[in-house]
Amino acid sequence: MSLYSPQHSPIHRLPASWKLITLAIAGIGVFCIQPLSGLLSLLGLTLILIRMANLSFKLMWQQVRPIVPLLICLYLLQGVLQSWQMGAVIVLRILLLMLLANLVTFTTRMSDMIDTLERALQPLARFGIQPAKISMMLAIAIRFIPVLLEQAHAIREAQWARGLDRNMLALLVPLLIKTLKMADDLTDALDARCYEGDYESDRP
Repeated sequence: MSLYSPQHSPIHRLPASWKLITLAIAGIGVFCIQPLSGLLSLLGLTLILIRMANLSFKLMWQQVRPIVPLLICLYLLQGVLQSWQMGAVIVLRILLLMLLANLVTFTTRMSDMIDTLERALQPLARFGIQPAKISMMLAIAIRFIPVLLEQAHAIREAQWARGLDRNMLALLVPLLIKTLKMADDLTDALDARCYEGDYESDRP
């Protein structure tokens, strides 16, 4: 599932490794900042970076909108149990993490992220871990997310057409069967291509 938005911007041209490292540091830094003013300043900086990446705020809002009810509930819960300022701090932290993660996702190709992960895991090869296989598993898992969502939507529409109610068991069983069938087909395809996940051993 790639949300990459091809644009010509300085952020797009940055290496994927730099962006992922910066995202990790920023994710830690968000929880280290306590004052509300500091989080608001970081939010302003994030919005500036979004504009530098030639991304629209409408696009970002579409990604954040699904968690708005959760943010409202967290704010109210923290406001009642602790303080309204702490509720605002928690909401801003989550919002910042979402915006920063989306900024990296929209400006970085999924293939570049996978390659960066594979290079980062190379030191673990001496312990018997195969970075190529891990990156391949991650790429397949990410790719199958929209496929599974489409399958679930198709099953739900078929059930509605038959007049069935919203029974989660009736949705999960056929979805599980379809998932196992796709996994079996994928395994056959990898076997047919003699995929081993060890590129180095195949090189002369």
